[in-house]
Amino acid sequence: MNSLNELNTGQQKALIATLQNALDQLNMGNTMAAINLLNAFIDQVNVFIAVGVLSPVEGQPLINEANEIINQLSG
Repeated sequence: MNSLNELNTGQQKALIATLQNALDQLNMGNTMAAINLLNAFIDQVNVFIAVGVLSPVEGQPLINEANEIINQLSG
């Protein structure tokens, strides 16, 4: 996640917390909750792109990876 270098500490912590919560849910067997949190992560990244904190080039790989995980969990 090299794009995290473009974010301030609070923004980084927010994204990491969302991913950690998704992992925690997955470890508890709550796949749908994990997917919902990954979608929230995508929403957060999209906001950072929209307000110019991240460029689309920086943010899109994060979105792509989250979507790939969602696809794997859904399959």
